[in-house]
Amino acid sequence: MREFFATEAAFRSILLLFNLLGEFQRACRFPSYRQPATLRAQIFLCGALLGRAGHRLVLHLSTSWGGLQQRIPLLENVLNLQNPNFAEVAS
Repeated sequence: MREFFATEAAFRSILLLFNLLGEFQRACRFPSYRQPATLRAQIFLCGALLGRAGHRLVLHLSTSWGGLQQRIPLLENVLNLQNPNFAEVAS
């Protein structure tokens, strides 16, 4: 049984998270870099419930989040992201 390098695993996890946040910012087309705490407060910190409206799945966002209207461009940028490397990975 080999030794488990917990410190290295934690460091690599943080690097992965940092890279994911950087890619998220690129996908959202932010004009400048934003700190992770800023992203958490402005984007990720939103209460939501997954529910149904008829036969469709609907995500109900919290009204205290500041409203969906100002975040529609952000969501459209993420949904319209074209990743040129995805086709290579999928095949």
